[in-house]
Amino acid sequence: MPQYPLDHRNRLADLLNLHNAARANAQLGALTFNIALGRAACNHCWWMAATGTLNHTGENGSQLGERVSGEGYRWSTVAENIAAGDPTAAAVMHSWMNSTGHYTNIHRNAITMMGACCVIKGNGTPYWCVVFAAPL
Repeated sequence: MPQYPLDHRNRLADLLNLHNAARANAQLGALTFNIALGRAACNHCWWMAATGTLNHTGENGSQLGERVSGEGYRWSTVAENIAAGDPTAAAVMHSWMNSTGHYTNIHRNAITMMGACCVIKGNGTPYWCVVFAAPL
């Protein structure tokens, strides 16, 4: 069964700090962590780890906007970065910064908040999910 790593809070803090450092380098505003976005990220991350799936389409065909709205977050823009296999927040951030689509999500000027999750699959594979959004 998937589980949270023992240092889950540290990983989330590292992700927030790494995202904000990347945004600061691009002269963009810092992101704040949002609990509802974190729940959306964790639910999707748990599903990916449990099924061994790496996909933006989630359980029962759910789409990102539906998952975020289902957590009670009223959004004007929303995006998601996912990954599997990167062992640390720094490693996954390096991967995302070297991928055009992920880089673009991190640097969207319109986003102001993020939620994140890392789940370790039973075989030791980390699954990562970051949800970005701006409220209505």
